[in-house]
Amino acid sequence: MDIVGTHTVVVGDWLVDVDITNFDPGWPADMSHDSVDPGGDGECIFNVLSAAAVCRDKGGDMSLLDDEGVHEAILEQLWH
Repeated sequence: MDIVGTHTVVVGDWLVDVDITNFDPGWPADMSHDSVDPGGDGECIFNVLSAAAVCRDKGGDMSLLDDEGVHEAILEQLWH
């Protein structure tokens, strides 16, 4: 599945529009008893286009968003 493009993801109390420019999921670890392959982390390059707070107390301050939270939301909601 190719997820490159523009998507909206939920990050905590935010709806975030992201433009994913590159996505490589990596590969899972080889769980064979004699394997030493830990798997690959992959790569996800994205730009946050806009964000909307769904809770009034957030006040629309985009500095409350962090890249790690957005990255995790992309993996959880678009990849799996």
